[in-house]
Amino acid sequence: MRKIRKLVFVLSVLLCLVAANACSGEGREKDKQTVSSQTEGTIQLTIERHPAAADLSAQYGYGKRDSLPDLFHDAYDIRSTDLTSCDLTKDYSKLLKATFDSKTVWPDKLPGSFDPDKIMELYKNPGLNIRSLHEQGITGKGVGIAIIDQPLLVDHIEYKDRLKYYSERITVKDQEASMHGPAVASIAVGNSVGVAPEADLYYIAEDFELVMDDYGLLAESINKLLDLNKTLPEKNRIRVISISWGVDYYEGIGSKPLNEAYQRAKDEGVLIITTSIFKREDMTFFGLDKYPLSDPDDFNSYTKIPYPAEPEMMMKMKRKYNISVPMNYRCTASPTGTEDYAVYRQGGLSWAAPYVAGVYALACQVKPEITYEEFWKLAASTARTSHGTYEGEEYEAPYIIDPLAIMNKLEKEE
Repeated sequence: MRKIRKLVFVLSVLLCLVAANACSGEGREKDKQTVSSQTEGTIQLTIERHPAAADLSAQYGYGKRDSLPDLFHDAYDIRSTDLTSCDLTKDYSKLLKATFDSKTVWPDKLPGSFDPDKIMELYKNPGLNIRSLHEQGITGKGVGIAIIDQPLLVDHIEYKDRLKYYSERITVKDQEASMHGPAVASIAVGNSVGVAPEADLYYIAEDFELVMDDYGLLAESINKLLDLNKTLPEKNRIRVISISWGVDYYEGIGSKPLNEAYQRAKDEGVLIITTSIFKREDMTFFGLDKYPLSDPDDFNSYTKIPYPAEPEMMMKMKRKYNISVPMNYRCTASPTGTEDYAVYRQGGLSWAAPYVAGVYALACQVKPEITYEEFWKLAASTARTSHGTYEGEEYEAPYIIDPLAIMNKLEKEE
């Protein structure tokens, strides 16, 4: 059973473009141990550590290439890669499926219509008219979002001003920033990337490898956030904890305290989003693919639900209340520098979880007394469907969340 769980974990990480050694810090200089704190209300909120920026070229051995790498999970991964020796003038269609970052060094020989900087800006848009809500002042201001994930580049410009609390398990204290943490944090609360750019962020860096063997460790992190929540002002309470991992009602070591932590959160009105939430709630979410370079605000840009690909598995995941959110062709904060970004052809459900958390934070700002059951029911009832043909195949993209419709209904109730 333990081997099976580890295999499932590795496969899920691959879907999110995370290599098994993404958080490895062996052989590197220890991260600086600077501790900063701020006082808000009656409590002191602490940033325990400032993990060093990641060197992806060293981690993954991308280095310098004279051609594009092989297609992997429908993407060409050229993050932190030197392509100056490449002639890519005939590779436009491949480049549209590229995963790249601010450290990618581009050649002079590019297709004339391919502009990496413009693509980054386009994919920063969270889509589905979220930015029009921001213009109306619906930004999640003051609402608490917590994330449990891998080590965070805490000083990234996308979220450093929103980060109220950062804590780590001792086993990750020598690790540099992961690629996963900055991405999910920026999708939730990023200034230019995020769904709820003025929500407050509370973050615990967990060791998911250890959690695989003892789910009680994850329970500890959840309870730590719930304890912290009791000290926060009522209007700034944590309303949602986003965990971009499938950890729901497993049997084995620590399953009892984990299930108890989930129940405690429910009793205290805190939504815990995981990629397998359907195992404990009558609700679920899916991630959407989209046309490359299409308008993120156009519902018809979203083409299908690529994961899970198997219809039988999707039927098992469906619940009474279903929603789907943007997942692919997103630009997020990168771990390689405090002003760096990364474009991901595919994000996996890891990118979808913080998106849902962000929309819920917006709803909590509009209607502070809303429950997460009420939110999910409303999101499902106002969801939209797009139809079309993509790469020669007809598709249906169902359950597309409509944030404008949700907020409009909530405002009418106020």
